[in-house]
Amino acid sequence: MSSRTGRLLRGTIGAVFVIGLVELAVRTGIVGGSALPPPSEVIGEAAALLTEADFVAAVAVTLGAWLLGMAIAVVFGVVAGALIGGSARIELLTRGPIELIRPLPAVALAPLLLGLYGRGIWSRALAVAFAAVWPILFNTSYGVSTLDSTRLDTARSFGLRGLEIWRRVRLPALAPFAFTGLRLAAAIGLIVAVSVEFLLPGSGVGGYVAELSTGVGNLSTVYGAIVIVGLVGVALNAALVAVDNRLFPWRVT
Repeated sequence: MSSRTGRLLRGTIGAVFVIGLVELAVRTGIVGGSALPPPSEVIGEAAALLTEADFVAAVAVTLGAWLLGMAIAVVFGVVAGALIGGSARIELLTRGPIELIRPLPAVALAPLLLGLYGRGIWSRALAVAFAAVWPILFNTSYGVSTLDSTRLDTARSFGLRGLEIWRRVRLPALAPFAFTGLRLAAAIGLIVAVSVEFLLPGSGVGGYVAELSTGVGNLSTVYGAIVIVGLVGVALNAALVAVDNRLFPWRVT
């Protein structure tokens, strides 16, 4: 059995064990009450949601906003990170504004974005981009700034200049760092996409859950929707890990 299969098996056993404990605790009345339905009911509702066209459409809306926001974050984060990491002067000029803007929670920008772009995809995508850009930017900047000067000197000795150095030396060096930032940003972006949708009833998974939570007896369905969002996040991360391992096999552990 490979180490990766072993980790997956142990993780699955651990998850089943925890679910079983929660099920037992809820069924026996130790915890929960009306606020925490049994996991078996939640799993059943999650399975039922996957057959509902409205919910599947809501998931597609959320993923569309997430994908657009991530694309914006990748373009801006990689370009800005490369410029900041490659120039001490630019890093000094941008340090203050970045440290001022970065702590702002993306969800807090939702009212402003709603006023500017309405309830369309752009308001949610820009919130995702704002939250997701920072891991990409900082990882890219670090990858460029830590590039071995010997590699640059060697490239120059072979006559490479300007864009050729960027294409042949800097970009290959920063790519693994930028992709690590992308993996971190993907989960953040999905959380923000769903969170912003809570302010937009009827829009995406967040709006779907917000509408369900106002009804009576829908708690298991609400938790089921949350479980599906979590599984989507796990699937996205697994896909990015697979791509990472394929593109940068020397980093596989």
